[in-house]
Amino acid sequence: METFSFPVTATQLNNLQVKILGPIQSDLIPNFELICALIWKCIATVREGPQPKLVTICKNDTNKRTEGECSNSQTISTVEADFRVSDMDPKELANLLAKQAGQNEKTRIEVAIENENGVADFVVYGANLTFVNWEDVDFYGLEVKGHKPVCVHYNIQGVGDEGAVLLMPAGAKEFGDGGRVVSVILPEKEVFGVKSELRKNDLLFGNELE
Repeated sequence: METFSFPVTATQLNNLQVKILGPIQSDLIPNFELICALIWKCIATVREGPQPKLVTICKNDTNKRTEGECSNSQTISTVEADFRVSDMDPKELANLLAKQAGQNEKTRIEVAIENENGVADFVVYGANLTFVNWEDVDFYGLEVKGHKPVCVHYNIQGVGDEGAVLLMPAGAKEFGDGGRVVSVILPEKEVFGVKSELRKNDLLFGNELE
């Protein structure tokens, strides 16, 4: 598996809203779903064999988390497309991600682990193509000796072959307010093609992060 990361500025996000939803945006779709819809379509276009119609969505449930306390507040749900993803309009995919992701499957996963007495390995990230929303995580709030981070990189090991996409806040000092950083983890053979598709869709401008 190979990882690459790139920033998406606030200006890019605004342009993405107009491009996908049109100048008169009657449908309000969050940035997470818009970005994931475009990346989902790009991956489906490149992937050989069956397209990834079933994806996993991981988000933080802020209602179950107390500030300053560590807790497992992640929700896990799935979304399935009925048609070939590469043929679908990004707006359709974004609406699907926004409206179909509902039932939290974390309890089912916990039960399955308990049934195996906690000794079996279960892969969540990458069992299906997985989109992880960490937009609300305060990566830049950590302060050490009066200094806060300028740029934060995050990576996950042990991702399954279907791949994973992480969406995180970008550092305001480096990329301006309101930006995001996207990390994509995919099989190595797909990376070049997916990057090419991302460039065609104005999401990647050659400004990858080291």
